Amino acid sequence: MRAFRVVSRFGRAIEFSVRDASSVSRSLGWIVLYDKEFKTLEKVDSYLEILDRLKGYLAFYGIKM
Repeated sequence: MRAFRVVSRFGRAIEFSVRDASSVSRSLGWIVLYDKEFKTLEKVDSYLEILDRLKGYLAFYGIKM
Protein backbone atom coordinates (compact mmCIF):
# COMPACT_ATOMS: atom_id res chain seq x y z
CA MET A 1 0.00 0.00 0.00
CA ARG A 2 1.28 3.45 -0.87
CA ALA A 3 1.68 5.83 2.08
CA PHE A 4 1.78 9.60 2.01
CA ARG A 5 3.84 11.51 4.58
CA VAL A 6 3.00 15.10 5.46
CA VAL A 7 4.74 17.42 7.92
CA SER A 8 2.69 20.28 9.36
CA ARG A 9 3.93 23.81 9.82
CA PHE A 10 4.47 22.92 13.48
CA GLY A 11 6.70 19.96 12.62
CA ARG A 12 4.17 17.19 13.30
CA ALA A 13 4.65 14.36 10.83
CA ILE A 14 1.78 12.13 9.80
CA GLU A 15 1.68 9.18 7.45
CA PHE A 16 -1.42 7.66 5.94
CA SER A 17 -2.50 5.57 3.01
CA VAL A 18 -4.58 7.40 0.46
CA ARG A 19 -6.23 4.11 -0.46
CA ASP A 20 -7.86 4.12 2.98
CA ALA A 21 -9.45 7.53 2.34
CA SER A 22 -12.84 7.78 0.72
CA SER A 23 -13.75 11.45 1.11
CA VAL A 24 -12.34 14.82 2.09
CA SER A 25 -13.80 17.90 3.72
CA ARG A 26 -12.23 21.29 4.25
CA SER A 27 -12.70 23.53 7.21
CA LEU A 28 -10.91 26.60 8.45
CA GLY A 29 -7.25 25.58 8.71
CA TRP A 30 -7.78 21.84 8.16
CA ILE A 31 -8.31 19.27 5.46
CA VAL A 32 -10.00 16.22 6.96
CA LEU A 33 -9.71 12.82 5.28
CA TYR A 34 -12.34 10.21 6.09
CA ASP A 35 -12.22 6.45 5.71
CA LYS A 36 -14.89 4.32 4.05
CA GLU A 37 -16.97 4.30 7.27
CA PHE A 38 -16.75 8.14 7.42
CA LYS A 39 -14.48 8.05 10.46
CA THR A 40 -11.67 10.61 10.59
CA LEU A 41 -8.60 9.09 9.03
CA GLU A 42 -6.36 12.14 9.34
CA LYS A 43 -6.49 15.92 9.74
CA VAL A 44 -4.01 17.75 7.53
CA ASP A 45 -2.96 21.38 7.93
CA SER A 46 -4.45 23.31 4.99
CA TYR A 47 -1.51 25.72 4.98
CA LEU A 48 0.95 23.09 3.74
CA GLU A 49 3.54 24.25 1.27
CA ILE A 50 2.85 21.16 -0.84
CA LEU A 51 -0.94 21.51 -0.88
CA ASP A 52 -1.07 21.40 -4.69
CA ARG A 53 0.90 18.14 -4.69
CA LEU A 54 -1.45 16.68 -2.08
CA LYS A 55 -4.48 17.67 -4.18
CA GLY A 56 -2.96 16.03 -7.25
CA TYR A 57 -2.09 12.90 -5.32
CA LEU A 58 -5.61 12.59 -3.92
CA ALA A 59 -7.13 13.29 -7.36
CA PHE A 60 -4.98 10.48 -8.82
CA TYR A 61 -6.78 8.11 -6.43
CA GLY A 62 -10.20 9.58 -7.28
CA ILE A 63 -10.60 11.68 -4.15
CA LYS A 64 -11.70 15.25 -4.89
CA MET A 65 -11.08 18.15 -2.57
